[in-house]
Amino acid sequence: MTGRRVEVRGDVGPVELTWTRGGASLEVRIRGSRGVIEIAEVFVFAGAFDARNGAELQHALGETTDLRTTFADVTDAAAARRAREHGVDLSVRVEGVEPGLYTACVVPMSGPLHDRAFADRLARRFAQLDVTCVRTHVVAPASDVTIETEPMKRLSP
Repeated sequence: MTGRRVEVRGDVGPVELTWTRGGASLEVRIRGSRGVIEIAEVFVFAGAFDARNGAELQHALGETTDLRTTFADVTDAAAARRAREHGVDLSVRVEGVEPGLYTACVVPMSGPLHDRAFADRLARRFAQLDVTCVRTHVVAPASDVTIETEPMKRLSP
């Protein structure tokens, strides 16, 4: 999606703006290369980006205007069923994307995310986390991509 600049001249009455996202979906499937991935943060960018760690991913976040982010985890029953059907650990569907080139990035996580101290430490160390990205072409009405990734490395205290 691209931004559009609109110039309005003269008197303008009430204006109603409608923003409609694309009609395609992208199913992101995640498979652990060594062991099961139980939770992951998924980023889907329009265009081509490269990131190997959280710092590079954060830089890419600042470069895009079309980003979707979500979590995939084994507690989502529908996502777990779709994952089993495709022989992967996790699966998440990103709706409302325009057809075209996208980059899907996965940040695998493990640990007690419900523990506030752990979640805070994870957020502080995000730049150090490994990231796996794959480019894919989305076509309407639906596309899918499988990303194989390593489990999260142990965080330093």
